[in-house]
Amino acid sequence: MSERERYKVAIQFKQQLLELYDSGTHIIILFRMYLGFLIKFADLNQKNIKKRYSTFTRFQIADMEMSIWNAKIDYVLVALETAWIYTRRGGKSRGLTVIAVFFALLNKDVIWRTPYSRQLKQAGKWFDKNPFVEESAIFSKYYVKIYNSPEIDIGVLSAGRIASQEADILIYDEGGMIEKNKVIFDFYENSLPMIAGSDFKHIIHATTPARYTAIQDIWDFLKVEEVELDTRLTAFHTYKDCYWITPEHIERERRKHSDTPWYIEQNYECKWVVIGGAVFIHIAEIHTQDYLGFAPILATRKAKFIGVDFNNGDPHSPHYLLTIDYDDNFIYILDEYPFFGNKENMSGLSFLFDERWRILSMEVEDDLWNTQFTEQTKSMGLSCIYFGWSESEKQQRVQEVRNRVVIIDKTRASLTYKNLLEAAYDKGSRLAKLEKRTDQHGLDCLLHAMHQLGGTIHVSQMPDPMQGKVFAKQRILHV
Repeated sequence: MSERERYKVAIQFKQQLLELYDSGTHIIILFRMYLGFLIKFADLNQKNIKKRYSTFTRFQIADMEMSIWNAKIDYVLVALETAWIYTRRGGKSRGLTVIAVFFALLNKDVIWRTPYSRQLKQAGKWFDKNPFVEESAIFSKYYVKIYNSPEIDIGVLSAGRIASQEADILIYDEGGMIEKNKVIFDFYENSLPMIAGSDFKHIIHATTPARYTAIQDIWDFLKVEEVELDTRLTAFHTYKDCYWITPEHIERERRKHSDTPWYIEQNYECKWVVIGGAVFIHIAEIHTQDYLGFAPILATRKAKFIGVDFNNGDPHSPHYLLTIDYDDNFIYILDEYPFFGNKENMSGLSFLFDERWRILSMEVEDDLWNTQFTEQTKSMGLSCIYFGWSESEKQQRVQEVRNRVVIIDKTRASLTYKNLLEAAYDKGSRLAKLEKRTDQHGLDCLLHAMHQLGGTIHVSQMPDPMQGKVFAKQRILHV
């Protein structure tokens, strides 16, 4: 078929599609018509089935349709937001191009964003195979031109590509690479309002998974929404769902990346890994059905150690206190307590004088910006371990946690649980070093709680900070 003939057929089909759409034909029927057109015209000269544009599995078609229409969601009022977790080579980029062009044919404005430019290369190859694409100029003009339709705006997330733009459909490719402690996460969040004014609000995420990223946030949100609405908004497919990815290939890749097992886990098994490798890997999470029997063990443990982390950020954000017990093999994380207190609200720090903590060993960090709080607690008579650690001392505590199995009920210590799962190594350090993040209050509490008993004895009186009375004549703590 010549280019002219292809153009003529494509224009005729687009006209027919719009007429049916305007007459009220269901959008899923229109999408299936479009897929039929692709099957007939997209691969006229392609003999290799693995390189064909229009060879779809049932799950790929079902996932695209999930992202187009949902009976439970009125996308005039709220966005139909969906997420695909796919293995590498699972057809993610091809599926996104298929659905993006379909929306453009309905005269919808499509914006496609990705964290890095290398993700756009694969998308460009698939766009070039779509018979409705007139020009794919992703790297020069940042658009994909569709016959007689709005251009698809495509490019990397940046400050210049999120301002003053409007769209009907937002496509986020590789949200698993949008790390929350990076500027690019701010670009991502600031781009979301681009569909706010549309009466056809759609957001589609497609990626391999990773913790502490944009996709983890939206995945957790959508899984809750699925239950509330009794519908499907997510798709999850490992290499085992893809017959073209052989077990032999996976095993060879596993051997190649034997020193970085997270690579296979993330890219092919779709496990929620930490980019670069997790710091803490021995975490026994307690579920409602606790088959390993950790729940009754945790229920019988009594707190012996306390770690306190002060928060010097938003005055409305709390400080945290964590109670634990531990032995040579296990750490039992018991309860996590947020509390408030600052110069204007010293009474909030009285939480540290609660009767529950009187016989427990408490450690708080005492250096740098923490001193504005520790000076107050010292003047109030708080007897505890005031510890200002060096980087090497902190990493020793990290190793102490790594050497044990952490038993935790995430309903009792949700932030600590989240911090443990998301903790990563500092990719900018040549040594194995914990990456510093701004929301690690639970983890910092745990590291402070992992102090030893034995050594110097501190004895002091503890006045009640509210009444000025002594409620404990002595408190003996060992450092």
